[in-house]
Amino acid sequence: MVHFAWRCNIGKKAKIMCKVKFVSEFDALEVVTNELKSKLTLVFSRLKSIEKEHAEQWKVRKWMKVVQEALSSSKPAEENTDVEMALSEVPGDLEEESMYHVWELQELEALADANLKSDYGCSMTGLYDLVAIIMHKGADADAGHYISFMKKSVFHAKLGDGLTFDKDDGKVLVFPREKLGMIDGGGEDASAYVLLYRSKPLA
Repeated sequence: MVHFAWRCNIGKKAKIMCKVKFVSEFDALEVVTNELKSKLTLVFSRLKSIEKEHAEQWKVRKWMKVVQEALSSSKPAEENTDVEMALSEVPGDLEEESMYHVWELQELEALADANLKSDYGCSMTGLYDLVAIIMHKGADADAGHYISFMKKSVFHAKLGDGLTFDKDDGKVLVFPREKLGMIDGGGEDASAYVLLYRSKPLA
């Protein structure tokens, strides 16, 4: 990303005051060769469908939790009839999430191209997750303030990716993921300057 340029009217480098949109997931399939694209497409497509399935499963689990809490409440049994009927309509039992991860990983590894699997560090999917951002605050290219953000899961996978760490002068704060759209530039305020992406794992 280029956020600084030489301004002839003031005789120095200055911050480019325009928005530069960026994505939290980078899809490289459109910029690779056709040969590489053919090797990535199967795993890419299946991984995207698995992520969609995960989103649906999450909704069902969340809904089931609400229903079960309603059933265990202190309401009289007759008032829980509708809740019990709703719970009985859940399509089948959901397995433990860890079991899905095992099955999905096996399936994706079977789909992965053998040559790519033997190339250490190579992306199997062509997908990359945004894991860290360096931001610049201020208008002057030779001054201002730099702040870094990093996903919790970069060092602690079990913590998840819902929030990022904000490291500013030794202080570690929590930065909500939904606010990423506020750091795409457009003024002197803090804006993304360097984006770091990591190859998306199979599972």
